[in-house]
Amino acid sequence: MTWLAALAGAAIAAAAQIWAIALLRPAMRAPAAEFQKRWVLGMAVRFASFLLFAVVLVFLKQTLPPLWMAAGYLGTLLVLLFAETRFL
Repeated sequence: MTWLAALAGAAIAAAAQIWAIALLRPAMRAPAAEFQKRWVLGMAVRFASFLLFAVVLVFLKQTLPPLWMAAGYLGTLLVLLFAETRFL
């Protein structure tokens, strides 16, 4: 069951990161105001993913181990966030 918890956390983080990059990518060469708007939207998506993660964690804490779910979420989000800086 631990792998399922880590996979659930990782899936939430990966979906948020892909969505955030999809928002930011078209504005990479845009003026600063447009870039900043898209960057803020990407950060809002990541925060919404944290809220979703918290809700899932609360409702499934009896089924999925919270520590493994948090490890999957944070491990994936942080790795993809640092990879984003090199990619973009």
